[in-house]
Amino acid sequence: LPYFAGGMFRWKVLAELERNMRLARERDSLVLPAIIIFCTIISRFSVLILPPVEALAPEMKTLSVFALVSSVLIIRRLLFMIVPSGKMKINRDSLVTANGAGRDFLIMLTMILTVILFAATFLQRWEMLLGDIVLYVIIFFWAFFILRKMQILSADAGLLRAFLYLCSVEIPPAAMLVVSMLIL
Repeated sequence: LPYFAGGMFRWKVLAELERNMRLARERDSLVLPAIIIFCTIISRFSVLILPPVEALAPEMKTLSVFALVSSVLIIRRLLFMIVPSGKMKINRDSLVTANGAGRDFLIMLTMILTVILFAATFLQRWEMLLGDIVLYVIIFFWAFFILRKMQILSADAGLLRAFLYLCSVEIPPAAMLVVSMLIL
């Protein structure tokens, strides 16, 4: 937890966490439970739920959120494999550190969302407001993750190459998610 919190203030802490094999393995063991908890909380607050899915049973809403998050992660991974980092002169270690930061931010986001869910059990009249807060917290963490990833990559390859790499790997899955939410 100190490394996760330190990564919010300095990107070099995230790089240290990635180099420490024991901490990186412990962090990686928390990623799958964090994804499951994240998707469950998202479906509980009906954030990222498409309108046709809203009328379904809660279990089906949760499964649709799992499918949506999985599709975004798969598209991200495919773009990561397709985009040639060698031609952009981005070091492999920097890419590993930058992508590891995503797992760190996901775990921190899940912890924050769990606290919000706990608060929602006591503040049932404020549930709609808490749903909006969940959405804003997700957007904040995603933007902050992009900023940290940009800092990690720009320290190695320069600001322009880092920006171009992020535009080709991180922005398309997020844009597809937002467009699908607006169209449906």
